[in-house]
Amino acid sequence: MISGKILNEQFVVMAKFEYRQFEVHQVLIRSEARILRRGTQIPEDLSNRKANALIVMQNPGSCLPKEELKDEWQESIPDKTQYQLMRLMERMNWDELIIVNLSDMCEGDSFEFKRLLKICELQNVPNSRYAKNIQDFIDMTELVDYVIYGWGSRPEAKRLAMEHGFLPIEGLKLNGKEPKAYWNKSRDYPRHPFPYLPNRCEEWLNEMTAVLKEPKEVSIGEA
Repeated sequence: MISGKILNEQFVVMAKFEYRQFEVHQVLIRSEARILRRGTQIPEDLSNRKANALIVMQNPGSCLPKEELKDEWQESIPDKTQYQLMRLMERMNWDELIIVNLSDMCEGDSFEFKRLLKICELQNVPNSRYAKNIQDFIDMTELVDYVIYGWGSRPEAKRLAMEHGFLPIEGLKLNGKEPKAYWNKSRDYPRHPFPYLPNRCEEWLNEMTAVLKEPKEVSIGEA
């Protein structure tokens, strides 16, 4: 379990942010983030750039830009989940990872997040770049070698995944790539990379690495 201090020396998180109005609330939106190994040349625009893998998470949580908001790609403050993804990148010897979400709203409080989701539903406002547009996501998988699911156990995450077309994965064709995950067999969801407990964090890394390195396709029931 490499420390955050060392990981900050090895990787940088870049993201695109904007503010969007939901009812009377101005909400920070992050449509995409990328973790890059330091030493990699970082262009001004990272869009449509090839990477090693893409992971789908629930939402960006309390993610924030490192400096004042800009209308361009900018460095983001890493969180504990992103540190976990950096550790996975180290194990897989990856240089770049794309992070996209079922919802693009940067809200770390689960109750407030659910409330904002309800507002979006009532106003018929899409809160994700992939809402009702799975083809856009499928096109993006052309950029990577692996597609990973890691949105966790919350019911709202599963509902969004179903609505957006990320589930069920049976028969879902992502340019020939089957989504990979460390699945919870009994409750049928892809485990989140950061389950808080240190031993569970290491377990996710071990299991996810094994799934990614497995030569055959892994089904939900095998996790």
